[in-house]
Amino acid sequence: MSKLPGRYPGMSGQALGTLKRHGARAIATSLNRAGHRTRAGRPWSHASVITVLRNRVYLGEISYRGQHHPAPHPPLVDPATFQAAQRLLEERGEDRRTRAANASEYLLAGKILCDHCGLHYVGNAVNGNRYRYRYYTCFSLQRYGKQACPSERLPADQLDETILAALLDTFARTDLAEQATRAIRSQAADARDRAEGELAAVRTEIDQTEAAIERYLGAFEAGTLPEAQCGKRVQALGAKIAELQARELELQQALAASAVEALPTPADLAELASQIRQVVEHAPVAAKKTLAQQLVHEIHVTSRADIRPIFRVPTRNEPPPAGGEGL
Repeated sequence: MSKLPGRYPGMSGQALGTLKRHGARAIATSLNRAGHRTRAGRPWSHASVITVLRNRVYLGEISYRGQHHPAPHPPLVDPATFQAAQRLLEERGEDRRTRAANASEYLLAGKILCDHCGLHYVGNAVNGNRYRYRYYTCFSLQRYGKQACPSERLPADQLDETILAALLDTFARTDLAEQATRAIRSQAADARDRAEGELAAVRTEIDQTEAAIERYLGAFEAGTLPEAQCGKRVQALGAKIAELQARELELQQALAASAVEALPTPADLAELASQIRQVVEHAPVAAKKTLAQQLVHEIHVTSRADIRPIFRVPTRNEPPPAGGEGL
């Protein structure tokens, strides 16, 4: 069978997956290993392969206003092969039109970080003969294959269950949560001391700079300082004051953020653990996702055997987990 035109080198009928039943990712990996690139000069991804597989231009057609019409160029793919490729896409769950991509299914969306490439994992699903399989996949792996990132796909159901169980176990250990809050209080107190010290220094420097401007203006009015010299110096001092005032505002905001009064008490933490158990054991998926998004800070992944979640302790001012009563 003829190869497709130059902008898709190497995409023969066999590469369409109808002879060896290769998936879109396998085809993308093969093209990238052979040194081929897309028309934009980028590595092939499974999505760009699927775009080619679904392009009816290669059947000798053109699309106009949502309708397909015969084109003046000869077809490069026979209809039987093209339809076989479409059936394979649907069977393998690789057709983007039929694949369920509901992000609400993935409890840990946006929380999983790949330690290999630093990008986030994304949710994706594959339809098997009898079941639908959900995964979290590193964006680099999903987009460009193993040559871009050596990470592994993570079974979503298993990871969701494991992280929720770890979350429950962690907050059930109220001593751990109390240790965390004590550490936060200590860090906040240190940060507050540093910010207060710097804020006092900044305010002193603002007062001194304003006094210097007054002296220059007084000298100019007394006729002892030329206008050009006075103007340049006052302008420079005015810019310095603007910078100092901006830093003053930053420090004031940092001090407001370092307030520890909103941290939960031991009684609050015990109530939180009870709320988490109720959600994990009895609530619907939507509530579990809300819980995970509120209390999971991030999850670092090196391999399936090396997954490290980091949980966060909510303040008393935050909404309660999954819509329960507040702390």
